[in-house]
Amino acid sequence: MQINKSIILLVLGRVLQAGLAIATMKLATYYLSFKEMGNYYVLSSIATFFGITLISPIGQFVNRKFHSWVDQGIILKRLFLYNFYIIGISILSIPIIIIAKKFFGFITDISYLEVLFLSVTSIYLNTWFGTLVPALNMLNRRISFTLFTILNLAGSLLLSVFFIFLYQMRGTFWYFGQYVAFQLIITIIALIYFKKIISEKINVVFLKPQITLFQIKNIANFSVPLMIATFFMWLLNDSYRFIVEKLLGLEVLGNLAVGLSISASIFALLESLFQQIYFPKFYRQITNATQAKRLVACQDLIDVAFPAFIFTTMFLICSSPFILRLLTSEKFSSSLVFVVFGFGISLFRILTNVIANIAHSEFNTKKLIPPYALGGILTVVLMVVFLKFFHNNYVVGFVLIGCNFLVLVFMKHHMFKIIKSFIPWSSILKISLLALPFIIEILFWNRNDIISSFTMLCVFGSYYLFVLFKKYFKTSPQS
Repeated sequence: MQINKSIILLVLGRVLQAGLAIATMKLATYYLSFKEMGNYYVLSSIATFFGITLISPIGQFVNRKFHSWVDQGIILKRLFLYNFYIIGISILSIPIIIIAKKFFGFITDISYLEVLFLSVTSIYLNTWFGTLVPALNMLNRRISFTLFTILNLAGSLLLSVFFIFLYQMRGTFWYFGQYVAFQLIITIIALIYFKKIISEKINVVFLKPQITLFQIKNIANFSVPLMIATFFMWLLNDSYRFIVEKLLGLEVLGNLAVGLSISASIFALLESLFQQIYFPKFYRQITNATQAKRLVACQDLIDVAFPAFIFTTMFLICSSPFILRLLTSEKFSSSLVFVVFGFGISLFRILTNVIANIAHSEFNTKKLIPPYALGGILTVVLMVVFLKFFHNNYVVGFVLIGCNFLVLVFMKHHMFKIIKSFIPWSSILKISLLALPFIIEILFWNRNDIISSFTMLCVFGSYYLFVLFKKYFKTSPQS
């Protein structure tokens, strides 16, 4: 491995993205009430449901075949077909949302017209942005990937602030700025840029979509099990929002969802950096490779992800009061316990995702269903029963972290039967010892004003980055 200087640029790009994410969360919690934050998270959960349950499985098939299609010069033709599917799912969301609102009593504070318009448009636009921009990274256009991501965060934030001042300080207008208005602009730009760097030409053949029964069967064999698995994954991680809205109310949802979302957002940023660095090589390695080479590719991901994310979680938990103070307004200070819960939940979720790549590598996605089914069903049942019995919002955190840990254990059991991988316990122990200095932060938890919080995060964050960069990001896999 050679020292990869572009890693420094990628990390700096992620730091800028983190700054924009902080500004977004800070302004959202400053201007929006608990109730409006609840509405915002309900809308987000609707888009997430259709995105990860019905669209992401096909999207992951696209990722799995991406390099092969690029090499054959048919990637644009395949994406043109993919567009019909995305349109179909976006339209399918309409009756499902109507049923959920009318017969199950969900989404109670948003009108039919608003929720349908925001959901349909955001599902379609977010899917295309989430397809085209990561594709740039797959083609090793990492700087372009970073610039598009930063531009999207900045533009969406500006439009969200603009719309709530122009109209009302409501979660729906904030959501419109975040996921619809600017997404339309940036997605069109990304499409034009992507087309320029692909040699494939658009011609009249694109107007006659052709797909064989054999191709449909291949897609179905890979994606249908994923759809079932991701449905239960959604139950595991997002269904709580609708349950809390119905049983405890939008204000309680807004308060606890802020804490859980802070943790999820931070981990999403770090997971995206991890994928940006390691996934191009991973997907290239498993394309037309022997099982032995695919085993090496999967084990490489596990060897880096497990110790790195466990080390990250230790840092973030010890830093949680300072993170909450910097990211939100003071009225959300009671969300601290859910920030801590969220870091544990996000850790188990990401490690599960890393192990699940074995199923993607081997085109054996059926094995993903049992772990997620168990976790998803248990989450809904335990959440409803315990909330009705105890009527305490801490139940949400305990149920989510317990069920996510259970899914991780079962996923390991199922995946390691497919490929004989192992957990790098020695590396985990070594890096856990390096995390011991973070305990010092706990002594300063009661001093979490803005200046003290910023200082603590700078000091211990520098140590965190030093260790992580020295062990994992000093060199990176070459694609």
